Amino acid sequence: MTYEWLDLQIQECFLAAEDIRIYELVDPYGRELPPFEAGAHIQVRVDHEIRHYSLANDPTERRRYVIGVLRDPRSRGGSRQIHETWAVGHRVAVSKPVNHFPLSAAAKRHVLIAGGIGITPILAMARHLAGKAADFQLYYCARQASAAAFLPDLRQVVPEARLSLVFDGGDPKRGLNLAALLETFEPGRHVYVCGPSGLVQAVRAETAHWPADHVHYEIFAAAQALASVSAKFQVVLARSGASYEVPAGRSILSVLEEHGHAPNALCREGYCGTCLVSVLSGTPDHRDSVLTDEEKAANDLVAICCSRAVGDKLVLDI
Repeated sequence: MTYEWLDLQIQECFLAAEDIRIYELVDPYGRELPPFEAGAHIQVRVDHEIRHYSLANDPTERRRYVIGVLRDPRSRGGSRQIHETWAVGHRVAVSKPVNHFPLSAAAKRHVLIAGGIGITPILAMARHLAGKAADFQLYYCARQASAAAFLPDLRQVVPEARLSLVFDGGDPKRGLNLAALLETFEPGRHVYVCGPSGLVQAVRAETAHWPADHVHYEIFAAAQALASVSAKFQVVLARSGASYEVPAGRSILSVLEEHGHAPNALCREGYCGTCLVSVLSGTPDHRDSVLTDEEKAANDLVAICCSRAVGDKLVLDI
């Protein structure tokens, strides 16, 4: 996947909730921006790193992109740098919007579930659906109101009867009752979830009896950490015959780059799909958030930025 980069400027920024800042990006010369659909995201350059942020504003707008950035103490520093250095007037390199998390045109009813900063694409979806007078319900989960971004927007956009705010104070027992909400599958009823991986996996577990094409999700981090894997393995590049050892805690991508290769890659955390490579032999240990369950079961693609091998060797079409 090739991204076309835009040079935008921060027109507004403010603290919207605990550790969450909102940034409004515009063309510095007042030109219209490329259009986007609800659920879309942009890639953002932070020094030499790339970060992924969903767009929260109305998809009908052409003069601005609005993103929310959570300052995550567990991150590699990108969110911290944004919070500390981005200010009004700052120029930012961003990609044109892309959408791996679209609303289904076939859906008759929409169940929108967001956790924390995962509200950003869900809010854009709500704006679109409200504008179409579509049938939807939105559930927003956070520890407390002070940790929930975009509350004024939600209350303005989403009718009170369609909005449920769930503040659990950090106690899962007080959280959203997913089992009751998702117990019954109805044809045409689609669910969309974005937020922490725990919430996404819980929704997927409760909808295991639903058709896969009725469940849509996006995760803001790689599925699993590389550091949790101890086994080393060999990666073989079929076109050249080169073979390299991938040690514990290292990605295939980083090893290839160390040896002078330059595979396509952007997010480096398993959620954009740029680094997907064909597998010719061996079984991947999938750790991305891009491939569907069916695609992972086929084992013919692997996200080399985060996934590893089941066994001692992977042969890639590189």
